[in-house]
Amino acid sequence: MEIIDVEKILAEVAPTSESISVGVVDAETAHKAISLRVLTVDDSSVARKQVTRCLQTVGVEVVALNDGRQALDYLRKLVDDGKKPEEE
Repeated sequence: MEIIDVEKILAEVAPTSESISVGVVDAETAHKAISLRVLTVDDSSVARKQVTRCLQTVGVEVVALNDGRQALDYLRKLVDDGKKPEEE
């Protein structure tokens, strides 16, 4: 039996725009976004890439991980390091 990643195939065959429409994000919001770091977690590589690209478009720093275990390990490492996420 073979597992097919339909979402990935559709993204390759019929790619969607990952840009943010003009006017959706105003200048003030974009300026605030530059100082943000967002942790996004999804088992779909296509979804992770879409979210990452959209957020990066407005200047957000993105940490994209595959699953909850990776996210928990990442957050625990931050706590163990004694650093806030924005200091890493």
